[in-house]
Amino acid sequence: MPIFDPNAKFKVYKGDKLIYTNAPSGSFGDALAWFMKNDDGMPESEMDKVKGLKLEAVVASKTAMEAMINSELTMYVVATSKTVMNAVAASKTAMDAVAASKTAMFAVLASRTAMYVVTDSKIAMDAVAASKVAMYVVTNSKTAMDAVAASDTAMDAVAASKTAVDAVLASKTAMDAVLASKTAMDAMLASKTAMDAVAASKTAMDAVAASKTAMDAVAASKTAMETVAASKTAMDAVLNSKTAMDAVIDSDVAIASMVCGSAEVNAAFLRWSYGHHSFSRVYQTVSKSNLFTIIYSNFGDAVFSFNNDYNKKINKKPSNVICFAALSAYCIKDDKYPTLEGYASMTSNGVYMRGYSNKETVRLSKSDVNGIGINIWDIKGERQGRGNMGYVSVTVYQVKNP
Repeated sequence: MPIFDPNAKFKVYKGDKLIYTNAPSGSFGDALAWFMKNDDGMPESEMDKVKGLKLEAVVASKTAMEAMINSELTMYVVATSKTVMNAVAASKTAMDAVAASKTAMFAVLASRTAMYVVTDSKIAMDAVAASKVAMYVVTNSKTAMDAVAASDTAMDAVAASKTAVDAVLASKTAMDAVLASKTAMDAMLASKTAMDAVAASKTAMDAVAASKTAMDAVAASKTAMETVAASKTAMDAVLNSKTAMDAVIDSDVAIASMVCGSAEVNAAFLRWSYGHHSFSRVYQTVSKSNLFTIIYSNFGDAVFSFNNDYNKKINKKPSNVICFAALSAYCIKDDKYPTLEGYASMTSNGVYMRGYSNKETVRLSKSDVNGIGINIWDIKGERQGRGNMGYVSVTVYQVKNP
């Protein structure tokens, strides 16, 4: 009943040294037998000698996952950076539009100011002309006064003199108007300077606001990056928290092979009943000859269940995990029965074990104490009688099928 393809890729390492590759021939059982015979005393050796077993599988998978995470992180950062750049560009365009609008307003104000200046200038020129006329009249008035005694028009000359005085007053008013026009122009210039200062202040405030928005965007981007980093850390934690039943994945080195159970019982005494009846599984002292055996493995306590119930549901494991045990047993009371030696292997699809010496069948099943149970089915010489003693030495291993 082969359970492994002899042509499949199968490599076993001890530390960094390749100690076994595809079996020379036969089933996986033959390959395992070859491996145990060529490993300096296994399965009697302790489990420390096989803790270096490694198979090539998960390293590439873990690297690919990290590459995918890094790729998604890079794409997110690029997208965020692009969004920030677009926001800055839009902000700059808006500032240019505001500046152009302010320039147009200044142009309108300047045009209106020029019109006021032209109007005031014309008034001032008219006032100067009137002043010159008045001065001319004053000169003529002086001549008229010299001739007042001889002319009947003296009174007219006096009236003309009064008109001249009015003209001088009008000239003074015109000069006041010119001064007032100059003051108005100074005030207008001051007003324009104040408006420029207000505009500059508004621009500065807009720049500060834009800078704050950009800083917020950077902060948001940093938060997003930290979230991605936290997510990656969480994924690493999930990988590192895998139970031994699913496979051990180290955070530094992904170990493809999994050694999940190893123990050896050197002197376990068992009592069986006649024929296919169940073996005694009551915990008693060795002197009463019915001690049952506990194997300590990484799964916890496992009981050797020596009965014929080999169809019990086995431990649930991934389909690519193979559990095997090297077992030897013989009858103490009567040496005429040969020793049963062989291996047992367990997968999620079934259990099978073949003895090398006497070809008896031994099966693995789930025990009643959270572990791996081993059933010996029909040991040769079943009529040994009630109360006979048996010796068993078992080492249980589990590796990952590549």
